[in-house]
Amino acid sequence: MKYYLALLLFIFIGCAAQMAPKGGPIDNEGPKLIEVSHSFDSNIFNTNEEIIFYFNEFVNPLSIVNSIKIINFIDFDYQVRGKKIIIRPNKKWPNYKMIKINISRNVSDFNGNNMDDPIQILFSNGKLLSNNKIFGRLINTNDAIFNIGAYSLIDSSYLLIDKTESNKEGNFKFQYL
Repeated sequence: MKYYLALLLFIFIGCAAQMAPKGGPIDNEGPKLIEVSHSFDSNIFNTNEEIIFYFNEFVNPLSIVNSIKIINFIDFDYQVRGKKIIIRPNKKWPNYKMIKINISRNVSDFNGNNMDDPIQILFSNGKLLSNNKIFGRLINTNDAIFNIGAYSLIDSSYLLIDKTESNKEGNFKFQYL
């Protein structure tokens, strides 16, 4: 009986945590894109394949609202599952020469940390695209998100060619113009 009492006392003393659990470092970085399910030259045109964006941490589903834009295509739906954003067409992806998906820096984790860079993913149907680029930097931005547009002047009218956002340092770029 003595041994049972001593053993019981030893178990209770040995198992009890005597301090608050340790946390970890403070999370002050937003989600980062790790991988995309399809590559640049994947043939997604005229299919209903879903495109999956994988992140390094959980994404806040409320931050996705109005953060995904597809150039010249609005018939799509999205879903957030933990560390993934899944984009799928409601019927089929259009048969354009390219599809450009833009995801805003407003996407955040559950601590309210926004992404450092916007995401621009381009899918091509295999036809040769121009690889013209425009790079720039905004000054005195203080980590704010700015929308930048590239326009073409045609007969005294401005036509929007592409749109992007500045990153955390104020840099921006347009590709495949």
